[in-house]
Amino acid sequence: MIGPSFASVTNPYDATFLSSDTLFNAGGALGVAFEREHGRLRLEVEGMGRSTYNAPFESPTRPFATTVLVSNWSVMQNMWRDLMFTDRFGVYGGGGIGAGGYMLGESLGDTTNFATPAAAFAWQAGGGLLWQLSNRLTFDVGYRFFQINTIQQAADVEPNQFAASELMFSLRLYEPFRQWRR
Repeated sequence: MIGPSFASVTNPYDATFLSSDTLFNAGGALGVAFEREHGRLRLEVEGMGRSTYNAPFESPTRPFATTVLVSNWSVMQNMWRDLMFTDRFGVYGGGGIGAGGYMLGESLGDTTNFATPAAAFAWQAGGGLLWQLSNRLTFDVGYRFFQINTIQQAADVEPNQFAASELMFSLRLYEPFRQWRR
């Protein structure tokens, strides 16, 4: 799975702390698919990494500061439902829960100060279009809204929350080790 992420970092208690950036996502998932009438029910564990977040934020107290996030990750348990309109074309929807984390930094000039890495509950929901290329290979284009709940790294760091609208391009391979079965 790869695609862009249109992300923001906010302080849920202070509207003056707001920044946004476009990131690159990449990840993968392992799971099982159950054949159902008109499609599949998919249960999976997904891991995702996001590129470095580096965006200025509006703040009257720190007008030249930039928000920096590194080591931005998530691990989710998802459930998706595929509904096929034809033998090859369909839609899907669903979501998941899990954990996500990052290391927040603030950059002023040439100096970047990082808080300790932190993680919190994360969730996502979305849907998309799918095209079954063969019995074992499917391509999909989907949208997801992803959010990590409020993180408080330390007493001197403002609480922060990461959220993103993600456009994902995915290839699904079913039964990749089929040829080794007896």
